Amino acid sequence: MQSWWISLVIAISIIPLLFLSLKSGKSNYEAFKFANQFQRYSDYLKKVLTSRDAYEERTVFQFGDELNKKWETEVLKAININIKQQLANFVKVRASSIVTIFIAVLISATFLIPLQSGSLTIGMFMSLITATFNFVYIVLWELTEVTKQIAHSKEFLFDIVSFFKLPNIVGKVSIQKVPWHTNDISVEFINVSFSYPGTDIKILNNVSFKLDKVKHYAFVGANGAGKSTIIKLMLGLFDNYSGTILLNGVNIKNIDNEILNNFFSVVFQDFTRFELSIGENLKLGNSKQTTNEELISQLENVDMLEIVKSLPKGLETKLGKLYTNSIDISGGQWQRIAIARVLLKDNAIYVLDEPTAALDPIAENSIYELFRKASNKKLTLFVTHRLGTIKLADEILVLNDGQIVEKGSHKELMKQKGQYYKMYESQRGWYL
Repeated sequence: MQSWWISLVIAISIIPLLFLSLKSGKSNYEAFKFANQFQRYSDYLKKVLTSRDAYEERTVFQFGDELNKKWETEVLKAININIKQQLANFVKVRASSIVTIFIAVLISATFLIPLQSGSLTIGMFMSLITATFNFVYIVLWELTEVTKQIAHSKEFLFDIVSFFKLPNIVGKVSIQKVPWHTNDISVEFINVSFSYPGTDIKILNNVSFKLDKVKHYAFVGANGAGKSTIIKLMLGLFDNYSGTILLNGVNIKNIDNEILNNFFSVVFQDFTRFELSIGENLKLGNSKQTTNEELISQLENVDMLEIVKSLPKGLETKLGKLYTNSIDISGGQWQRIAIARVLLKDNAIYVLDEPTAALDPIAENSIYELFRKASNKKLTLFVTHRLGTIKLADEILVLNDGQIVEKGSHKELMKQKGQYYKMYESQRGWYL
């Protein structure tokens, strides 16, 4: 028995089904991306509603019910998008099922003629029917499902490839072309202006200054004055500014990010509390091999050594709440760990970007004093809007509305009785 046309029917039937599967895979991925916008927001709300970090605010302000409604709304949006897509897929699946069944029945019908003529036994007929339905199922059902998954994955890979094709920061120079003079390091801003993407507000407006040699500098000013923005530009986190920023005389736009980062060690205001062991916390981001003696030395620099020694596992003690045998430490102790990690990197420039904003003035003064002593032979930058500890700096730069309005030592600025004097006098009571 030869039924060559059966193969032709199957081949012709596959084409529209595969086309339908490709469209379904693509539409599934688009629906996934759209629903994911709401899913991410609902995941954030879930974290606020369930995390220990937000417990106090949830209890005091009683916003649980309100946020729960928002969470439910966002979850339902994501669910409805997925349901609509699944319904559309169901309709397409039913249509393809009818086509599949029709083809299987058509093929099976061709076996009736040899069955009636006696050239095909009942047992063979049933075997052929079973094989036909299995074959059609594999070719016209499983194949379409695989095709749909391939289309979904193709769209995902397209997004990934597009992401990796985004241009990198151009204009790189080698480490040999960036003079590395630890004892004579310099950072210079020349007429730098900057607005954050999507806004026209100038955070920095034609700012110029030079930091050089092994000295301690402080950037002070009210919130929003541009202090932290200066640090972000210095680190190369934004490059859409006008003007020029030089590191040892080299434009930082022409310095590879990895090389640039090797000049700086930074403790940010919102530094991360890594739920790792104390030793792992200190070594994090440090490319060189570090001995326990070096870790102990830095812990001593930040007055954490005795506390670590008192712990049963010492440097191996897990911090945070992630493990059953973890211990949580105070905010000030977390900050000391973060500072010790910076000091351990031994880079040319140290930066303390308001990491003590949540501390009381006495604890803040202690942290700054420790950092100043440990970074005595480095170009060091302090960023703060609280002035009690800034007397420690060799030179203070006062920012207001994105500009450097005053510059000098604490004594010099107090004599001028300008903005710094007014800010310091208004905060004097915090430190008395």
